[in-house]
Amino acid sequence: MSGAAQQPGSSDRPNPGLLMKLSFAFAETQVLQTATELDLFTHIDNGLHTARELAEASHANERGVRILANALVGLKVLDKDGDRFLLTDAAKTFLSKKSSAYLGGWFKQIDEMKAQWRNLNDVVRTGRPATKVEVEEHGAEFFARLVESLYVMGSPGADAGARHVVQGRRGLRVLDIGAGSGVWGIHMAKHDPEARVTVADFAQVIEVTKKFVARNAMTDRFEYLPGNFRETDFGEAKFDIATLGHICHSEGPQHTKELLSKIRRALKPDGQLVIGEFLVDEERKENEFGLLFAVNMLVHTEEGDTFSITELSEWLREAGFGDVEVMEAPAPSPLIIGKVAAARENRKVA
Repeated sequence: MSGAAQQPGSSDRPNPGLLMKLSFAFAETQVLQTATELDLFTHIDNGLHTARELAEASHANERGVRILANALVGLKVLDKDGDRFLLTDAAKTFLSKKSSAYLGGWFKQIDEMKAQWRNLNDVVRTGRPATKVEVEEHGAEFFARLVESLYVMGSPGADAGARHVVQGRRGLRVLDIGAGSGVWGIHMAKHDPEARVTVADFAQVIEVTKKFVARNAMTDRFEYLPGNFRETDFGEAKFDIATLGHICHSEGPQHTKELLSKIRRALKPDGQLVIGEFLVDEERKENEFGLLFAVNMLVHTEEGDTFSITELSEWLREAGFGDVEVMEAPAPSPLIIGKVAAARENRKVA
């Protein structure tokens, strides 16, 4: 036997550890989902810390709760001091029902998404999605359920974007396209108390938007354009600011380009478009979440995908935006802001 042959345990051998971890990734989601359904995080927030206390409060088995909670410690969702389980800052903020930023409802949506992902083999073979959420027939009900959780997730980025583009101005006209919960338009209205916001979305989703608008005492400042925003007329030079909060990925390249051109016509000179998206790197090699979300679009849409800053910037310029700014924000990816040239810059030289 050659001395160069690799021996068992040799450090030169490929390690299957990464593949084992990836193949078991479903367990992380299920652990979080079960802990949320048992309301463990709220119970801990209420002062119950041992497995026995948590089991009694959640009407569950003590051994089961102990093993589940230990797994959450391993996932860095909980902390631990002896036999006492403690909330991390993230768990206290997002997973306790005592928090206004509670995200527990998100896991119910994950169940629905997982059901569609089970069709991934057929989707990849045929190129046809399991369901088309970008069309009103399927998407209206889906997004009406989804947006409740997305308001909390989108708020930090929406607030930062609004602060940046409003900059103390008053009386702005805002167009919130595919608004969902209305989080982008609501934050624009918070930073400009005189702003008026127009929402374009499916009629069924708009009913949910109205609830969030009412919670923020802004009912008299919002108006609505129900329907498929691909077909909605936004008008010409009517708005100071437009928002696309995580919309481009479900539209795909061609519909995104068409939408950007329509938004450009709807904006006044000096108008701005704020885009929030799940972005990928130029070579599509490193941004794990963005790349996986592209697969989610494969499962749920006919043409959806995730895009790079360069791609979206080029499409903005093709649509007639004179300048493009990339802004770091507390969001999954930086915000992209397209700016319309001022009127004097648009005048043709005689």
